[in-house]
Order: sequence, then structure tokens, then C-alpha cells
Amino acid sequence: MPNNPQFFHDPPPLPIPCDERGEYVRLLLPKKRGYPLWNPRPVGRIPDAYRANGVSIGDIGIMNEFGDFDYLFNIGLPPNNPNQGRVPHDFIPLPQALNNWSETDVDLRPGCYIASNHAYFRRSYSQHIAGYPQIPKVPEEVGAGLIFKTSTSRGALLILPEGGTRYDHPAMAMFLEHAERCATSWFKFINRVLLRGANEIYLVTGCDKTRAWGVACFSDADPRNVLLEYVPRLPRIAGMKPGYLFRRSDSALASAGADDILENQSGCTFLRGFRITARVGPQSREKISITQHSDWSTDGGLQKPPGTSKKRDGSTHKYSGQQMYHPSNVINKWILSKYQDIDIAITHDDDWASVIRNVSDSPKTTTLQGWSNFKNRRTEKFQATRNSLIASGANH
Repeated sequence: MPNNPQFFHDPPPLPIPCDERGEYVRLLLPKKRGYPLWNPRPVGRIPDAYRANGVSIGDIGIMNEFGDFDYLFNIGLPPNNPNQGRVPHDFIPLPQALNNWSETDVDLRPGCYIASNHAYFRRSYSQHIAGYPQIPKVPEEVGAGLIFKTSTSRGALLILPEGGTRYDHPAMAMFLEHAERCATSWFKFINRVLLRGANEIYLVTGCDKTRAWGVACFSDADPRNVLLEYVPRLPRIAGMKPGYLFRRSDSALASAGADDILENQSGCTFLRGFRITARVGPQSREKISITQHSDWSTDGGLQKPPGTSKKRDGSTHKYSGQQMYHPSNVINKWILSKYQDIDIAITHDDDWASVIRNVSDSPKTTTLQGWSNFKNRRTEKFQATRNSLIASGANH
């Protein structure tokens, strides 16, 4: 970790843009629904039971550089559950993680879309082509397809032809306490047994799920040349729900997918949870002295609803090798740099949601608005927590 005094006064700059997938993440972060996944589909060497349902609350995983969530195990499941991955030998399950979920889909209706800035996107509808069969089970809100044009040179778009469902667990403090207790064990297992070499992991406390999706992003484009046409296609097996594809994606990177085998909402479009970062290098120690966590009483959390790896369509879009940006990583690195006596920092997506700024029309930088005030609140909260834990002997 570089010891740069500027790090404490100004928000660190973003990593060099990965490509349009990195742009997709940065442009949808200000929507305050959590962390957007470029590839919603379950990926990697995972249990079949997990592949069938995808991301769930309680999942531990790694946010990889391709925009995927790489699942490892779930803290709410017993070790012998078929949905479970390999777990640490001293694994402590938290079965309450699977209880008391809240579900809402008010903002995730069929045919809806989430854009980096809705004011710059215009939606219209494709016309049915005479002589082509009508595709069954397509929502009427989609019809023959959706067409999007734009008036901006940078933009990101998530299309949900069949809508989706939002899941959130209300007991954030319970997840935090469990992470503080178990994070060291998790990192040892992930790095010494699974040999993943990870100093950052993610604990899911909420997510948006869908059966079918389309994602698109463009950067430095002439708005007049950007055209996205997203249409249904016949299912692989007669009688099942349709698939979807981008018939046109002019001047944009686009990808579409659906669970057209089990027809489950196995795709995850947004993640919400704790980013857990471990100190690396010669200063790291085996024991956690203290963990930094969220101030749940502060305002400005994630907006609540009111009521491919590589591109998987076979294209040869080049990946730059840079990691995907995550605001919690910026915050955790600041914590570890400022407080040399701690080895693990924990930040929830609610923390950065209150200060991230929409920059879809600005140069390619993302800032955390009110960074100085934000740091002061975090420092005050940290000192209060540290004093409390030291008094109780929790850091010994």
C-alpha cells in the first residue's frame, strides 16, 4: 500500500478503464442499486445446485476482473448442503442469513430498463416482420423487441425484458459481526487451501435477480451512430420461455443472456453487500486487531424501491487486464492506509452510495462527492468502535 499523504485528502482516481465493461460498472454505480454485474450468469466451477439458482444472500465470493461474481461458499448453509462449495475446516454457519429476506419488484417490471441517465436514452419498439412466427411467452411490454437510441457519447444500459426481483436481508449488523469473527479464517482457507491469492472478498446481503437480461455500454461514441435493438428469439425447446439477443449493437459492446434451461431467475444484475479487504505485504499479521464497519445510522444509503468474463457471444473484444473498479475497495484501502494497526477492513455498499457522484457526462473519472466529510464521519465512527472494543478486550 503506497503511503501517499494525498490519499487522505482527495478521493483516489479510478484505475485505468478496463474497457466498456469497466465503463458499464462505473456508469451504473450512481443508480445506487449496488454493484452492477456485467455478466449476470453464474460462472466458474460451481455446484450444479448453485448454477441452477445463482447468487443468494450469504454468498462469499470474489469480484473478478471480468465483471463476474466468482462464488466460493455460503455462510448460511451447512457444509454438506449440495449448494455449498468447499468451506474452511473451522467453518461457522450463520443459518439466520437465509431467513427474513424481503422481496420487492416494484421497480423491476417486465420491459423495464436501467440506464446510466434516462434523459439521454429514447426507447421505441420493433415492428413485427411479416412472415416470421410470433414468439410465444414474450411479455407484451417487449413485443417484437426494444430499440434504444441515445444523445450521449457515454452510456450504459441494463434491459430486463421479464422484470426481476429484489432481495435484501434486514439484519446488516448480524452479517457484520459474523464477518468480523470469521474473516481471518475465510482468507486463510481461500488463499492456503483454494490457492486463490485473494486479498478481497465479497459477502452478499442483497441482490437483484432476473431470468433474462441484456447489458450494453459505449464510450467515446458518436451518439448518432449508437443503436441497440434487443429482440426475443425462439426458445431452444418448444414450449419454454424465449431467449433474447441484440440484433443490432452499433458502436456499443452488448451481451444478452437468459436461463432458458431451468427458467429460474438465476441471473444477478446488482449485488449489495460487504467488501472485505485484507492487508497484504510485510506489515500484515495473522490476527485482526479491529475491523472497520459501516455506520448504519447515517443517511444516504442505497436507494430502496418505493412500494463475459469475456464477451460470451464469441466476439474478440480485447480485455485490458485491469481489475474492475469497486468504491468499497477505495474506502477499505484508505482505512488500511490510515490505521496501520488493523489488518482487515469491511465496508458495505451503503457506505459509498451516499457520496458517489453521477459522472456520465464528465471526463473519465468518478469522484466520491463529499469525500472529506465522509472521511471525518468514518474516522469518528472508527475511533468510537475502537475504544469500545479495546475496553471490552475484543482486540486481544
